[in-house]
Amino acid sequence: MRKFSLRTGLALALGSLLGLAPIPAHAQSTGAISGTAKDESGAVLPGVTIEATNAGTNAVRSATTGADGYFTIPLIPPGMYNIKASLTGFSTFSRTGLKVNVAETALVNVPMKVGWQSETVEVTSQTPLIETANATLGIVIDEKKIVDLPLNGRNFTQL
Repeated sequence: MRKFSLRTGLALALGSLLGLAPIPAHAQSTGAISGTAKDESGAVLPGVTIEATNAGTNAVRSATTGADGYFTIPLIPPGMYNIKASLTGFSTFSRTGLKVNVAETALVNVPMKVGWQSETVEVTSQTPLIETANATLGIVIDEKKIVDLPLNGRNFTQL
């Protein structure tokens, strides 16, 4: 029978304690932007460069459409975004005011028109409120709803 040294015993005890430590759970706090780039005839366009600029922080994330014309920009912070799409031989597509919520995918279909890159097609419409790209459920609770909640004894832990 072998004797374990004190150092080996302490290392084993510490390792087993760390193995039992709970792993902190993190809530999902990001969203995504996805869509398809097509030309005027409805054919998909591969190689379109898509840039999403956060209106609040000016942080830019980019993606390129694949062979099927589809792009996705995952794991972006929620907020308002400006979208810009460009491809040689086509007018630049621009869309402002795209809202990305937590745990949602904002859908942006990019219609590209044949033309010069100096031309810009700007779209200012809002996205529909129906989530068709994802089957998960999520909700964004704004500050007003939290402030209006009744609290028993004004204790925040009883929310």
